[in-house]
Amino acid sequence: MGMDPPTGDHLVVLVHGLWGNPTHMEYLAESLKSRYDDSQLIVHVAARNSGNYTYDGIELGGERLAAEIEELLEDFADKGVIIRKFSIVGYSLGGLVSRYVVGVLYSKGIFDKITPVNFTTFASPHLGVRTPKLGWHHHIWNVVGARTLSASGRQLFTIDSFRNTTRPLLSILADKDLVFWKGLASFKNKALYANIINDRSVTFFTSGISKFDPYADLDMVEYKYLPGYGNVLIDDEAGVNFKQAAGSDDEDHVDPATGASMIQKKRSWGTSIVGSIRDFIRDLPFVALYTVLVPVGFCLFLMNAGIQTYTSSKRIRLHSQSLKYNIPLAVAEEVQEAMDVMVEGLNHAQKADHLPPRLDDEESLSPRQQPSTSKSSPPSTPQSDASTSEDDDNITEGKLRLEPTLSMPEFPTLALAQHQFEMIDSLDALGFKKFPVHIQKVKHSHAAIIVRNPKNEGFSEGKMVVKHWLDRQFEV
Repeated sequence: MGMDPPTGDHLVVLVHGLWGNPTHMEYLAESLKSRYDDSQLIVHVAARNSGNYTYDGIELGGERLAAEIEELLEDFADKGVIIRKFSIVGYSLGGLVSRYVVGVLYSKGIFDKITPVNFTTFASPHLGVRTPKLGWHHHIWNVVGARTLSASGRQLFTIDSFRNTTRPLLSILADKDLVFWKGLASFKNKALYANIINDRSVTFFTSGISKFDPYADLDMVEYKYLPGYGNVLIDDEAGVNFKQAAGSDDEDHVDPATGASMIQKKRSWGTSIVGSIRDFIRDLPFVALYTVLVPVGFCLFLMNAGIQTYTSSKRIRLHSQSLKYNIPLAVAEEVQEAMDVMVEGLNHAQKADHLPPRLDDEESLSPRQQPSTSKSSPPSTPQSDASTSEDDDNITEGKLRLEPTLSMPEFPTLALAQHQFEMIDSLDALGFKKFPVHIQKVKHSHAAIIVRNPKNEGFSEGKMVVKHWLDRQFEV
């Protein structure tokens, strides 16, 4: 006798990240199942984009997953199980794949029959992973990463051109006029969880969709934790402020030459040497580890990347011949640990630059002064063009939006690209609830945030994150 089909009417889909597999989502899945039985909730862990298939890009991964979900819905219907509610949870790259899936389902009218309820991401690079770095130094990480991860790399570093739009896919996903944004807007609850430290894969500004990084130096700021969750989740609504010595009024003083607050100058001159020594001592074991593993990991990474990029390109070409999921954009209207260490080490070495706190009017580049990024009409050709832009530097430097009005004296605006600022504005309009996460017990907070390995006792802080999500954000 076969097992009885579930009777719940709410389908929850969990989506893993780059180089991931379904076991990475095990703790999330079991946490949902332990709180809600299958008469309330049906939990499905996405399976078709495991391992090296994540090289194939957000678009192809999203279309695979959309097909998986539609087949699942049809299978349930054949068994007499009617799904009336839908939620999707993305981890890391899985958050971007989930956003693409939402657009596909929305464009096909799925949400006319099924109510979208919860959309949640954990440590997802909503703005891409291109380091906010001015000058030539950014090339080390940005160039290597973008060219060794096949289509996913080009899309994550926003040097791709999606179909015939001449725009990066991540920019398309955030366009208010297109199905991806509209589909996301239809979800009742939208939340994101972003690591503030020790996430060398996805840093705070991109997972938290932010122009600033107020947590760049935790010794200089004060903030409040949400009660009941073990000093892990920060109360974003309470704000983040620089620590002020008793009787000091430096906060009200601004250096007329630079526009920086005096507390910034003190921070810069008074703590840089001590902080550098402290950080060096703290990170010495990891520096030694990188010295040994990075050369090995780099060789393994390049060898594997070459093989996987080739095989991924073949899969993409085969897929492009099929029109099944070539949706219109507008609705009428574990890879090896050594490789992880290498990639994270390169990314962590690139410290973010900031925009000047003040600029002369003639030097300032506002959106109205910039050549606008073309928002093309829906593409007529079925094939996705994941080609590299001719001038990568233009994306980071030539189209910078230097807006002094956006830069608080305490927390200067990061040196992001124009399209990243536009993505922030558009995604913020969706009303995401944002939860900064302060994981301190382990250096690998990217894995800890979803308890990727439940047997690792150091990941216990991630259990607080999942508990908060289930207590406060997830709705059946």
